[in-house]
Amino acid sequence: MSKIAFCFPGQGSLERGMGREFAEYDPAAMNVFEQGSEAAGIDLRRLCFEAPLEELTETEVQQPALVATSLAILAALRERGVRLLAADGAGTTLLHDADLTGAHAWVMGNEAWGLPHEVREACDDVVRVPIHGHAESLNLAMAATICLYASAEARRTSR
Repeated sequence: MSKIAFCFPGQGSLERGMGREFAEYDPAAMNVFEQGSEAAGIDLRRLCFEAPLEELTETEVQQPALVATSLAILAALRERGVRLLAADGAGTTLLHDADLTGAHAWVMGNEAWGLPHEVREACDDVVRVPIHGHAESLNLAMAATICLYASAEARRTSR
């Protein structure tokens, strides 16, 4: 499997057509948009794929559209055998105990709110970077760097 990285957007980074290519290519991704539409009571497929930006950025549809797109991408990855690892300060698995062998993807939330509950629940494991000393948390860039380094080191030593 080639190396691929994804950055899931936050509010203010929506665009018309987001998630469309994944949904058209992968039935599991399309299913997420359909289930999300039923659960939210709005047509997420139409909003994400076809709606003008002015409509997509309305406060009441931004978060459902972002979460649905993120979950659709995760579903497509899972269909291809990629294990999903959420990085979260409240994770139950410490980074040095996490299984970093095989195909896996790191899923990280923003610094202020972390991952949406629905995205964290869609992951196979929730991993915590141990912090020693008096720091309460790591910023996103530092946490991502540490997690990606651990993955690279696991890959290097498994050869």
